[in-house]
Amino acid sequence: MSSTTSQSDVFEAGSTLHPNQDARSEDPTGTKTARKNATGTFNNRWATVRGILRETLERNDALRLRDIDHGPERSVAPGTLRPDVIDDFGTESNADRLSRFSEWFRAVLDEHVLEPLDEERVKEGGHYTAAMVAAAYARGLSLANHDLRQSSLPDPNTGDDGDENPSDLVGRDRHQDALKQERTQIYGDVNRAVNETHTQAQRTLSEDLSLAAAGGITIRELTNQVVGRVNAVGQTSTETSAHTRIVESVNTAVIERGAEVGVEEVGVSIEYDIEDDDPEYEYTTAGDLRVCGRCSPYEGTSWTLTEIRTGVGPNPPLHPRCRCRVVLTG
Repeated sequence: MSSTTSQSDVFEAGSTLHPNQDARSEDPTGTKTARKNATGTFNNRWATVRGILRETLERNDALRLRDIDHGPERSVAPGTLRPDVIDDFGTESNADRLSRFSEWFRAVLDEHVLEPLDEERVKEGGHYTAAMVAAAYARGLSLANHDLRQSSLPDPNTGDDGDENPSDLVGRDRHQDALKQERTQIYGDVNRAVNETHTQAQRTLSEDLSLAAAGGITIRELTNQVVGRVNAVGQTSTETSAHTRIVESVNTAVIERGAEVGVEEVGVSIEYDIEDDDPEYEYTTAGDLRVCGRCSPYEGTSWTLTEIRTGVGPNPPLHPRCRCRVVLTG
């Protein structure tokens, strides 16, 4: 589930366009700024990690590669470093130094990127990533309300015609349950990114440490290799997560809002152009040349809510960085 759009920025892959929607939108969910901000939040955290690595491995020579026998003076005097920067991993065997690095680096990643929390606190919104998906979910509720108004799809049992304030809607149990799932998923993404970064950095250091100790590569080259894993593995992963989970949260909200006023939820028959009393959804793609071959076939197609939820129909995001959304239709 997912999306990226602004009210006038939605282009349907279905039949008719809503009057105030652009048929060639690049941002169907209207979350471009939110995705950019979330990416920036993650990138700033990774930048801190990179700085700590450089100060520890290169500037401070914590692996003591310049002189395994503790001969020359350190480039930074003990006690002048940041609290999370280590000045010495020792001069024992490579295995011992790697073990100390591993323990230290995991603590750095936890403090500056992951900020570990227990599952319940994550679900309840205690993690810093909760704000990212909360804003996207509220955006999805607004888009769903827009769809309901444009398609004249009120709930005949409650009179709900899309005028409900998203801030009021989000407190309902179904939306809280959906938000808990979104919070858990984005936290899981960050946790996996941290785990893989830790593993890859260890592996890189293990492969290059003996070579560096023998003078085969410089300390700077060794540091660059380790820092490179932070960029290639950790930062890339969270950039993808920022895009994908925000779009997913938008689509989750649209689908949950649709179900809320549809037959499945209220048990009444609404005058939708549907089969089996199931509201139809249209698929909205990002209307630019970057639309991939996986998304473009769904443009102009319609699906029921059940088809979307069971995987018969497309449930965006269909791939990392997908920008599409589902649209409630008549």
